Amino acid sequence: SLYNLRVIAHHGQIPRPAVRGGGFSRLGDRVLLATGDGHLYSIAAPGGTLDVRAMPYHIPINGEAFARAAGTEYKEPEKSRDFGAQSPPGVHTWRFRVAGVLAQERKDGTRIFAAHHYWHAALQCFTIRLSVLEIPHGAPSADPPGRWRTMFDASPCLPLRGPDAKQGKHPFYGEESGGRLALLDDDTLLLTVGDMGFSGVESRRMLAQDPEAAYGKTIRFDLRSGEHRIFTTGHRNPQGLYVGDDAIWLTEHGPRGGDELNVLIEGQNYGWPLVTYGTDYGAFTWPLNARPGRHDGYPEAVYAWVPSAGITNLIRHSGGARFAAWRGDFLVGALSTRSMYRLRVRDGRVVFSEAIELGARVRDLIELADGRILAWTDEAALLEIAPAEGMSGALLFGNRCASCHAIRDGLAHRAGPDLFGIVGRGVAEAEMFEYSAAIRAAGGRWTIERLDAFLTDPQAVMPGTSMASAGVTDARERALIIEHLAAAGSVPR
Repeated sequence: SLYNLRVIAHHGQIPRPAVRGGGFSRLGDRVLLATGDGHLYSIAAPGGTLDVRAMPYHIPINGEAFARAAGTEYKEPEKSRDFGAQSPPGVHTWRFRVAGVLAQERKDGTRIFAAHHYWHAALQCFTIRLSVLEIPHGAPSADPPGRWRTMFDASPCLPLRGPDAKQGKHPFYGEESGGRLALLDDDTLLLTVGDMGFSGVESRRMLAQDPEAAYGKTIRFDLRSGEHRIFTTGHRNPQGLYVGDDAIWLTEHGPRGGDELNVLIEGQNYGWPLVTYGTDYGAFTWPLNARPGRHDGYPEAVYAWVPSAGITNLIRHSGGARFAAWRGDFLVGALSTRSMYRLRVRDGRVVFSEAIELGARVRDLIELADGRILAWTDEAALLEIAPAEGMSGALLFGNRCASCHAIRDGLAHRAGPDLFGIVGRGVAEAEMFEYSAAIRAAGGRWTIERLDAFLTDPQAVMPGTSMASAGVTDARERALIIEHLAAAGSVPR
C-alpha cells in the first residue's frame, strides 16, 4: 500500500442500528452518516477522536410495517448462519434498508436526499423510494411529520407473494437495491437502482432489461423540473458511484463472481442479466449467458473481481501530504473480503488492484479534509484510516531523496552519499565518497537544526554544493524526513 497504515476502530459512537446499510455524504466541514434504519448523524474527526452528533431527522423508511406484513421482526438475525443463502426460508426483513444518502448545500439551506425501501401497505408491495428533506438555514430542530417529500418511487411496485414475485425460499433480495446518489451538477442528480433479484432466473420478469421498469438502471433527475429519465440500463446491484472530471464511475455486484467497475455513458446497456463474468450459486455458469465467462454484445467492464469481493462504494483519493502516493487512486469498500481495494487507473484501464484488509465489512468510505479515510462498517463501527506515524517520512524520503541517496550501511553511495548515521556525523565524513569542494569546506557536524536548514535551501546553506534539489519547503515534511534519517541510524553528538 506504500504506507504502514494505522486503523482506529471507533465502536459505540453510533448506536447499533436495527439493520445494516446506510452511507456517508459531505455536510459542510463535517460528514453526514445515514444508518440502515434511517437515523442521521453529523460527524467531525479531528484525529484520534470523533465528535458524533445525532441529528433530529429520520429518513422515512417503514421497516416495521414491512416486517409486520412479512410476519416477523425488523432486526438482524442473531446467528451468523442466518445471514446467507443457507438461512431458513423466509423474508429477510433486515435487508429492508436505507441504501444511500446525499447532502446538497444551497444558498437557502441544505437538501438531504435518501434512497431507501418503502412498503406500500395498501398495495402489498415495495419500491425503492427517493425522499428529500429541505432544511432552511435557521430551521427548528424538530422533524415534524410530512417534512420529507417523496421525489420518486421506482416502478413497478414489487410484491412479496404471487406469480409476479421473486420465487424461491427468499422472496426479498433487499441487498440488491443499489441506492447510491451523486450530483452531475447543481441541478442534476443520478441515482442507482438494483434489480432486486428480478433477473429472469428466479422471477418471471427481467427488470434490468425492461425499458418500462426503473430497476437495474441508473436514473437521471432534473432537480428544477422534477423530471427523470433512464440514464443507463442493465445493472444488477450498482453499489458505488463516483462522478469525476473524466468520467462517471460505477461499481456493481455480480452474482457468484463478476463484481465490476464500469464507466457510465448515457444510453448504454451494460448487459445484466444476459452477460456476466460471474456464475450462478452452486454452478459453473450463469444460465442466461450464451458464452459463459464472456461479455459479448455489451460494454466490457473496466475491471472485474473474480471471485467476488462484495464491493461497495468508491471514492477517488485527492492525495495530499498524508497519502501523496495514492493521489488519483480509487478506494473501493468490500463486504465479503472485509477489505478496501486501491485501484490505479491509467488510460481507462486498471493497472493494479491492491487488497488492504481491514477486518470489517466496509459499507462506505469518505475522505476527510486532511486526507484521512473514514469507513462505515456493517459492524456499526467507524474506521479511521491514516498512515502510521513515521511512515510518512519513509515515503517522503523515497519520493524526494532516494533517487540520489540510500540509507544502508554508510557505504552504499549513489549520486549522493549513503545517509546511514547522518544525524550527528561530521560533514563530508562518509567513507569512499567524493564530496564537492563546497561540502568539504563546510566543516562541523550534521545536527538536526543544520539538516533542517540545508533541506530548506541547500544552496543558501552551502553555496556551490552539487546537490541539485530545490529544497523541501514544507516544515512538516522536512521534520518527517529528518526523523526517518535519525531512526535509520545515528551516531552520538
